[in-house]
Amino acid sequence: MRILDPIHKYITFSDGERSLIDSVIFQRLRYIRQLGFAEFAFPGALHSRFLHSLGVCHLAGRAFDSLRLLDDFLSPQKKKDFRQLVRLAALLHDVGHGPLSHISETAMPPLSELSLSSFISGEDDKKIKATHENYTIKMILNSELKSKIKASGVDPEYVAHLIDDRIQLPDKDFFISKGIDFKPLLKQIISSDLDMDRMDYLQRDSFFCGADYGFCDHEWILNNVRVYIQNDRAFLGIGQKAVYSVESFFLGRRHMNLAIYFHNKMVAMDEMLCHYFDSSDCDFYISASLEEYIHCTDYSLFANLRSNVHKNEWARRIIENQPYERIYEIQYVYPEKEAKLEKFQKVKLFLEKQGVSFIHTNSLAHTKKLYFTQGESSFPLFIVDESTGSALSLRERMKMFNQTEHVLLMDRLYVPPEDKDKIHKDIVKI
Repeated sequence: MRILDPIHKYITFSDGERSLIDSVIFQRLRYIRQLGFAEFAFPGALHSRFLHSLGVCHLAGRAFDSLRLLDDFLSPQKKKDFRQLVRLAALLHDVGHGPLSHISETAMPPLSELSLSSFISGEDDKKIKATHENYTIKMILNSELKSKIKASGVDPEYVAHLIDDRIQLPDKDFFISKGIDFKPLLKQIISSDLDMDRMDYLQRDSFFCGADYGFCDHEWILNNVRVYIQNDRAFLGIGQKAVYSVESFFLGRRHMNLAIYFHNKMVAMDEMLCHYFDSSDCDFYISASLEEYIHCTDYSLFANLRSNVHKNEWARRIIENQPYERIYEIQYVYPEKEAKLEKFQKVKLFLEKQGVSFIHTNSLAHTKKLYFTQGESSFPLFIVDESTGSALSLRERMKMFNQTEHVLLMDRLYVPPEDKDKIHKDIVKI
C-alpha cells in the first residue's frame, strides 16, 4: 500500500502492515486529534493520531535502513526481523490514545481495571490511573491486533516490549546477535531524546499549525544515524557532521513547546475540560473494555459535552468557545522562581479577595520533557566522530539542555472573560 503524506510524500506499507492499519482499532485513530484543542488557537491543527502513526512507522524504517554496521552483526533474516519489529512498534506506539490525545487521561479508569497484571507484574494498583500506554499494551497483546502482528512474522510480545520494557520476553536472547545486544538501539528509534515519534510530530504539528519552529534538516539527521557499540550493546549514534542539525532539532522542540504546546488558549481549554471531568454532574466515562473503548473518540466526547451544556458551566464554555482568558503571565528561568512567584501570589490573593474564579497553570509538566534534568538515560545516545571512532554522549554535547538555569518556565492566571475587563486595571497596578 502506498499513500501520499503531506510531510513525507509517498510512503509505503507491506500487506501485513496494511492489515493492522485497516483494523477497527487502528482506524479509530482517525477520530483522535493529534493536538487536542489546538484548533481553537491554530485552525489548521486538525490532523489525527492516525496520520502521525503512519509517519512514525515510515521514519522508523528510514532510520533503520540508514544504520551502518548492521550487516557486520546481523544475518539477513535477523535484519529483516528487526526492521519489521521496529516499524510495527512505531506504527502502534500511539494506538491506545484517548479523546483529544493526552488531556483525556485524567478521566481514565484505575489501572487495575485494565487487567494487565498477566502481562506486567504489579499493574493492579487501584490508586493509579490508566494511561494511553496501558491501553496500547492491552490492544497489542489482547485484541485482534495480536493475530495480525503474528501474521506479519513478529511476536507481539517483542512489539509490546519496545514500547514498555516491563513486558516479559518469550526469548531473552532475541535481541542479541553475534554477542551484541541490539535492544537499546531499537528502543531508541521508538523512544529517546531523538526518536522518530518526535521527528514526525515536530514537523507535522508545525505544518498544520502554520508555524516553522519544528522544521530542521531532518533528512540530514536521518542520513547520519549510526550504530555505536559500547560494552557489547548497540546504541543509536549521530555522525559528527549532523551535530548542528541535532542542535536545531532540540531548539525546535523547545520553541514548539513554548509557542505551540503551551499556547494560552489551548491550555485554558485543557484546564476547563479537566474541571468538567472533576464535576459532580459529569457523566463522561472511559471504559476499561476494549470493545467499548474503540468507540471512545473526540466525537463521543464532544457529543457528551453538548448534551451537558445546559447544566455544566465547563461544558458550555468549551462548546460555545468561551474559555477563561489569560489575565496575568510571568516567564522566568528556574533560579528566579522564588522572586517571580512572590509577585504572582499577590495577584492570586487579590483575585481570591474579589471572589473572582480563576485557573492557575504552570508549564513545568510541559517543559521538563525538554531538558535533561532527570539524569542520564539507561540507553544514552552518542555523537560519533567517524574519523576516530570516538563518541561523546549527546547529553554532554548539548549542555544547554542539561542545566537547570536554562529551564524557562511560565505561570499564568485565567479568569472568566466577563470578569477580565472589570479587574484588568487593578491587576496592572499590582
